[in-house]
Amino acid sequence: MAGNLTKKQFGDAGEFYVLSELSFAGIPAQKMPDNWPCYDLIAQPSGLPPQRINVKTVSWSENPGSYVIYKKSDQFEWFAIVLVNCPEHKRRVFLIPRLALDAKAMHGKPTSKVYNESAVLCRRVPEQFGEYEGNFELRVVAA
Repeated sequence: MAGNLTKKQFGDAGEFYVLSELSFAGIPAQKMPDNWPCYDLIAQPSGLPPQRINVKTVSWSENPGSYVIYKKSDQFEWFAIVLVNCPEHKRRVFLIPRLALDAKAMHGKPTSKVYNESAVLCRRVPEQFGEYEGNFELRVVAA
């Protein structure tokens, strides 16, 4: 985490960062109230229905046990990963469509305690989702 921020302040900073970049990219967006279920932001790209965005802000780590985790049951179209304190970068942001995220994430097995969770290894985010870095236009990249 950065400086003297609480976990909530750190998460809020990531949400506001993504919100401002979407706005600068010409996509109207709004932060949902705190503790809103399933997603953090709502955005309205031209010609599309409203898009729900789940935002996770994490400090970069090479640790093999450091994951970005989301619930399988959460309802959102986009997943924003804000990586802070990355090597050679102050921060990196990846806006990933849900289908692309689910295709590459690790999923809890039906018999495990984490069945409802999916995860991406923090240090692998740039290689797995590089095509979605800085994707503030919310474009889907063809597979």
